[in-house]
Amino acid sequence: MKIGNVGQLDFFRHDIASFGGDFVFKGYPAENRDGNVFLTMQNLAISETCTDKDAAWEFLRIFLTEEYQRDNTIYSIPANKVVFEEQLKEFMKPTGSWIPLADGTEFEIKGLSQKQADMIRDIVNNITRVRSSDDTIWTLVSESASDFFNGLITARDAARIIQSRVSIYLAEQG
Repeated sequence: MKIGNVGQLDFFRHDIASFGGDFVFKGYPAENRDGNVFLTMQNLAISETCTDKDAAWEFLRIFLTEEYQRDNTIYSIPANKVVFEEQLKEFMKPTGSWIPLADGTEFEIKGLSQKQADMIRDIVNNITRVRSSDDTIWTLVSESASDFFNGLITARDAARIIQSRVSIYLAEQG
């Protein structure tokens, strides 16, 4: 068993080669089990107090263009669909390279199969929630969730505590 994520198409291809076999993506326990969570590592936003929202949007739009994403999504999955499909197609090609493991064995990096590419596409196309890489919020949530899963508090109490703590944190940031 490997615990991980689909954060970069090349890592997915390496994991398939090193562990072999098919993958199953289980996801997080959630009340609504539909969709997938997208974790943002870089967050850009326009403040409500921005005096020139058109100029700010023009600047942020640069990061979503095909040109920018082709050159700057080395360590992530592109948000631009055209670039995503280009990269996925590229990773379906065999590399002919081998990677050594710590035990001295090697494995060949092969291209993704159509089934694997379709699975990645399905994961991306079914993103229904976005989570920020703000570890503070995640810590606040996981502490109370842990208490719930360990039987120390009820689900209702966990939800109330999480809502209260996250609301206080967000108010302090504002």
